[in-house]
Parts: sequence; C-alpha cells; structure tokens
Amino acid sequence: MRFPSWLLMLLLFQACHATPLRLVTFDYPPYVTEGDQGPEGLATSIVSEAFARIGKHAQIKLYPMNRALNLVSQRQVDGLFPLKKTPERELTMVYPHQPLLIQDYVFFVRKNSPWKFNGQLASIAGARIGITRNVFYSPRLDQALKAGLFAAVDSTDSHELNLRKLLAGRVDIVPCSRTVALQLLQTMPGGNNAVQTGPSIEKVASYLVFTPGPEAAKLAALFDQTMTRMTKDGSLNRLMANELRRQQQAPMRIH
Repeated sequence: MRFPSWLLMLLLFQACHATPLRLVTFDYPPYVTEGDQGPEGLATSIVSEAFARIGKHAQIKLYPMNRALNLVSQRQVDGLFPLKKTPERELTMVYPHQPLLIQDYVFFVRKNSPWKFNGQLASIAGARIGITRNVFYSPRLDQALKAGLFAAVDSTDSHELNLRKLLAGRVDIVPCSRTVALQLLQTMPGGNNAVQTGPSIEKVASYLVFTPGPEAAKLAALFDQTMTRMTKDGSLNRLMANELRRQQQAPMRIH
C-alpha cells in the first residue's frame, strides 16, 4: 500500500520531534491580539490549527514586533508570524510558498485633509508620511520612500503610534493594512477623524516564517501541504467566518 509523500513526511516528523514548536508573534489586531489565554485572532487560529493537524504543538508567545524579529534573527525561537517577504529576509528566514494572510494596504488621512491619493503615488508627493519601522508595505511604496517622494518620513515602532500621530496632526498620511487600521482606530479617542483616501496601494501577502535550521524546510513543506488541504476542505473559510463574527468592524467612509 502506497502512502502519499506528505503523509510519510508527517509521520517521520511526528516520530522524531515531540518537543513544542516555539513561535512568536506581535500585536496586529484583528489578526493577532492578546487574549485571556494568550494570543488569538485569525492568524493565530490558522497557525494553531495547521500545526494541530500536523501533530506538532505550537507554543505561541506575543512580543513587541522588533523584539520578535530579534528572537528570530538570534535563532532563539523556531518561527514568527505574520511577516511580509523581502529579498533581504529571504536570505535569513525560511518562507513557505503559501501565505498566511493577504491584505489590502491603503492610505489614511485626517478628515478634510487636502491630501488625496488617486492611485498614483505622485498625487501625495510632498506629504509628511508616517511609517512603522521594519514594516515592508509594498514594492512601489518602498521604492517611493527610498526615492524621497515625501517631504518628511516619520518612523515609529507600531501602527498604533503612527495612527495616533496622524490624528494629532504630526503627519499627513499613513499607510496601513486596511483591516488593521480600522480595528485600531475604533479603540482610539477621535479615531473617526481618520479616513481612508483613494484605492488600495497594493495587496500584500504575509507569511509564517521559520528560523533556519535542520527542520525548517520540512516544516515549511508540511505547512504548505496543510494549508492547501485546509483551503480545499473549507477550514480556512470557517476560521475567517468565525473571526468576522467575533470582531465586527464598522464600515469606514472613503475620502
């Protein structure tokens, strides 16, 4: 009797590796939030279910984003999520083929702002932009940042701080995952004074990445195979529906 290659890989992996997988993440609502029992949210649910199917217990801990990145670079943990792909990161981290999330990145401005994004980055040339350190937004926005398109670039350590700076008038425009920004703005005093301007900058994929090591490639392959099966059997849609019910979002007016 022939067994599928993915099943043989899974059985071998389970037999040899009973220790928990140490994964780190960071506050990224609504995809990752701190719950009473530890990290929760859609990304956390997907990762937990995928490794439960693999038969590998995933210990997931939440840290500030820069600390989580340092733990991976110092090889003190086995992986990190969610993280976007860049050529530099691919040199030091092992990426699966299957993304964990695909997000719409958009610009936010204050109500009545003169800055309006029309789909071309030239339309917001000269604005003061707020960005989050160690975040890759999209190829074309990163290129514009390097080219000096904006009058000033203000960097901070979190999306929340960026949005607070926007509300306070310290920057003119902030790029962010639409879903993440909407969630954060709902928790801020005066959050309804920020609005999305224009269309999506780009759809960007985020991944679960693994620390380089003898098992990293096997883990990435198993994760890919499990994500494919979860897509086919409807599990991913079920997890998304559960999270949407758990965290209802108010619609945001387009500027």
